[in-house]
Amino acid sequence: MTTGNRNLKLLDYISKSGDCAIDRCLAAVIGGSIDETDQNGDTVLISAIRYQNFQIAEQLIKYGAEVNVKNNCCRTALLYAVTNTSDLDTVKFVPKLSVPETVETYYWVESLNFAFEARDNEVIQKLRKSPNYDSDRLSLVKMLLSAGAEVNHRDINGCSPIQCAVYTGDVELLKTLIDAGADIESQNCLGVTALHDAILCRNKEMVDLLLTHGLHACGRSWAYLDLKTVKGNTPLHWAALFNRYYSHADIIKELLEHHPVDLDIRNARGQTPFHFIIMNGGINLVIDFIMHKSNLEMEDRDGMNACHYANHNEDKADVINAGCRR
Repeated sequence: MTTGNRNLKLLDYISKSGDCAIDRCLAAVIGGSIDETDQNGDTVLISAIRYQNFQIAEQLIKYGAEVNVKNNCCRTALLYAVTNTSDLDTVKFVPKLSVPETVETYYWVESLNFAFEARDNEVIQKLRKSPNYDSDRLSLVKMLLSAGAEVNHRDINGCSPIQCAVYTGDVELLKTLIDAGADIESQNCLGVTALHDAILCRNKEMVDLLLTHGLHACGRSWAYLDLKTVKGNTPLHWAALFNRYYSHADIIKELLEHHPVDLDIRNARGQTPFHFIIMNGGINLVIDFIMHKSNLEMEDRDGMNACHYANHNEDKADVINAGCRR
């Protein structure tokens, strides 16, 4: 097939998509490079993915579209393919947390916003989710990876595809990225890793997947368990901070019982995970930390130890009895 005929076939395919927003792509295919960009730095391929025309995107890849072009926000086709889920209800993925308005609350909200920033909500709201959406997206992601898409490329917020994938709730998508070489130690500009994000989302299946992969990829060094946010919080800090009684109990128990997490590691304010547990957790979790030899005497930068934090617990009498009188 000649280049001209091939372009005509592609143009016909695109024109029948019924999406006039893709019409801008036609000139690029006819008169110039398929990888020409618009004022936003978007290529034809990126536009097709942003408008959820996955079949068109696959055709563009087959015709040689460059998959690693970065737009003005330093985002690639893969990042949009992973992020642009048509389910706008983030509550589905992130539980409602009764976390006080603190600096740390701001940082987890920002981390979530970073992961979703590549989504084109205005477009998504106009489209209906097709019954085959998840499988079509996964197929496109695999095709992009096969075509050489950079699985660890980070955008202007430091977000990589693996971090964005966590907030889709799609475990198979996350596994696909991991199998393609996604770096589980990758941190966004807030220092948040995919494991932090999965813990925030209270997605035990994703947490298990990341932990299992980390066991093999990091040679049992477990260093990724101690990776800190810019505020010094490890994944265990987040699990303890966002836990309300037993909301994150399964994840916390998994970390305590099967992984060598540092229970006494401090954040920037000198707080340990146990400080958060004894402040917000149920009595059984408090006992679990004590049984795993958490240091009850460690003080934060303000001189407060576990017993001081216990005074904020609604069941402080039981918690103080369990944690401060041993």
